[in-house]
Amino acid sequence: MYKYMASTLIFLILFYSINISACLSSKVILNDSWNYYKNTFISDDGRVMDYEAGHITTSEAQAYAMRRALIMKDKKTFDSVYNWTKYNLRRKDDNLFAWKWGQRTIGYGIIDDNNASDADVEIASALIKASGLWHQKNYLDDAKEILQGIWNNETIEIKGLRILLSGHYQRYNENIAINPSYFMPNSFRIFAKVDKSHDWQKLVDSSYKLVNYCIDNIDSGLPPDWFYINKNTGKIFFDSEKSDFSYDAVRIFYRFYIDYKLNKDKRAEKLLSKSNLFINRWKKDGKFYTNYKQNGEIKDKVEAIGSIAMLLPAIKLYNKEAAREIYKDRIEKFYNKAGYWYNPTDYYAQNLIWFGNWLYLDEENIKAFKY
Repeated sequence: MYKYMASTLIFLILFYSINISACLSSKVILNDSWNYYKNTFISDDGRVMDYEAGHITTSEAQAYAMRRALIMKDKKTFDSVYNWTKYNLRRKDDNLFAWKWGQRTIGYGIIDDNNASDADVEIASALIKASGLWHQKNYLDDAKEILQGIWNNETIEIKGLRILLSGHYQRYNENIAINPSYFMPNSFRIFAKVDKSHDWQKLVDSSYKLVNYCIDNIDSGLPPDWFYINKNTGKIFFDSEKSDFSYDAVRIFYRFYIDYKLNKDKRAEKLLSKSNLFINRWKKDGKFYTNYKQNGEIKDKVEAIGSIAMLLPAIKLYNKEAAREIYKDRIEKFYNKAGYWYNPTDYYAQNLIWFGNWLYLDEENIKAFKY
């Protein structure tokens, strides 16, 4: 009996030690990679620099840094990044953000005053979450001003459907270019809680309707990077190249996965189940191609780590063993202990990989998106 008890005790000690070690390792990876990102890409005054594009700064990069600082409960960095964004990119007429800043002919400043709605939505939702986490009303006040700008300038109603535009300038086109990876159903639900003057549920519904329409009408069954909708007729059509599944579209899986897990919206299942396409190819030949043409053919034999990481949480829903294998072979082995994956100067890939890892390594992390 005592021998059995001793064996059981040893097993339990080993079991919990292994699991505690795994838990700690995932926390260490996320913490160390955040510190590397801060020290490498974020200036002392809060500007995120894209080294591979002439040190430009984009509203998207600022938004990602705010979200990561929020997740890591790094208030100092959050404030630094947001303050730089607010004072350098914010447009006075609508409280939205110019998307591109960098070196001009003389000095530095805004290069392109157009805005990108994904960054605006991400910044607003991060501010709302921060207002609750750190009990600062000014965050919420700023977020509400941004929400007003988003609704008035970055949404349009076509044939009874309220749609998120990629930027305010799109509303002037007859055929409007839509980027479905900008759709963030969970963020729209959060907006509805703090802004009762607009029906944000309409954006939740249009996000699902449009993405599922694309899936049903593209031979590959995968959502596109871009599609077009005629402002007058509501007709949806696809571009010969821009409507392929590539670097933009992978984010759709990540963003709809978040809404599915937090809000149990079954409309996400049609999209998320498409992760089986990647699972089946992996099981067949050990490949994880991330770019596909509309007809279902492989666009190129690129196995982009950032794209793979974005897809991993959804893959885990359908095949945990395949997800574990893919993580080990395509993500984990490319991690450098200095705090980065693969290419140390690619800020965009570092973000995609980090967010994908963050949700894959611990499903409980998704609670950070709950409001």
